[in-house]
Amino acid sequence: MKKRNVLKSLGVLFFVSIFLTSIPSYAEKMRGVANDTIKIGIIADLTGPFANATVPLKEAVSIYFRYMNDGGGIHGRKVKLVVEDDRYAIPPAISAFKKLLFKDKVFATFGPSQTGASVALFSNMKKHKLVSFPHNLSDKLGTPHKRYIFAAGASYSDQITVVFDYIMKNAENPKIAIVRFDLDYGKIGLAAAEKRAAYYKTKLVGDVILSPGALEATSQVMTLKRTKANYVILHGNPSMAVSILRDAKKLGFKARFIGTIGCTDDAMVKMAGNAAKPFLGTHYFGSWHDDTQGIKRMKDIVSKYYPNTKPRSQFFTMGWSMVNIFTEGLNRAGRNLTSETFVDALETLRDFDTKGVCGPVTYTSTSHKPNQYSKFFRADVEKGRIIAFTDWLKPVN
Repeated sequence: MKKRNVLKSLGVLFFVSIFLTSIPSYAEKMRGVANDTIKIGIIADLTGPFANATVPLKEAVSIYFRYMNDGGGIHGRKVKLVVEDDRYAIPPAISAFKKLLFKDKVFATFGPSQTGASVALFSNMKKHKLVSFPHNLSDKLGTPHKRYIFAAGASYSDQITVVFDYIMKNAENPKIAIVRFDLDYGKIGLAAAEKRAAYYKTKLVGDVILSPGALEATSQVMTLKRTKANYVILHGNPSMAVSILRDAKKLGFKARFIGTIGCTDDAMVKMAGNAAKPFLGTHYFGSWHDDTQGIKRMKDIVSKYYPNTKPRSQFFTMGWSMVNIFTEGLNRAGRNLTSETFVDALETLRDFDTKGVCGPVTYTSTSHKPNQYSKFFRADVEKGRIIAFTDWLKPVN
């Protein structure tokens, strides 16, 4: 009997040992998370019309994770990045998403670049619980609320609203026109501009379309001249701003041009030269030239890897802001990292202070829109840069 009990106990121990060893480790259960690594994907426009924006953004993410890895990683895990090019188009963005999810098995992603691509992938992100920080800032990221999607800054509508508030505060009976792309990005900007115009009991005097990558804008400037606009909102990218500003100078069209995030960049000022003198810009993220703790830290880390580096664009700062917020979420989630613990951790952020890299960040269980802040910049043509002249501003209620 005693021998039988011993054999029975040994059999139970053998079964338990086999059962335990057959259970995959925690790291094996969570896609993209191993005992010593976290696999993160980046979907960015590396060769398309917005590469000027998302290439610096991708570089910022890469440098920051390199810095974190050199310091031991995040809770003992080092980040491995997998980068895919979406060329600012929906089909390649979907292909990149599928590769990262099913082949590379990433834990989370930065991107895609385009609003339309993000919208096309929302249901798949939800189905596979893939946490994503898109590069675009469409209102569609947060309306309706999506558990696995986190916006990196205020929405395009917020920024257009702040621009309108600035114009109405500083001009008497202004005539306002908008230049935009005929894409979701541009349509959202137009809708926001029309809504804010109605708030102030006025109307836009012009809605002008320019193609992404256009090298000249003669007909568009002639249209603006006919509207007699004295304020023009540029809602596009640096090439749009350069084309409009150069042809406005050439054709003698004088107005105050105010660019949104896509146009507000040092490179734009350098390319436009003296034509950029009437340009003001808004941005959700700080400039390399800002005198803040967060920007100083960013420059110190970049200089560690790239001594004597040249100033980086604000899209680099955007990437830096995103990866700082992302990493804060990973730190708060702890060692027990899953999609759910990561989302829960990000939702604990309350007025998270990036020290000037962007405005204070708050996420909740009902809103993944971090803030409504923008800052105004002027073009310093002599130095070829943009310089902040306001603090963080929110839409006027």
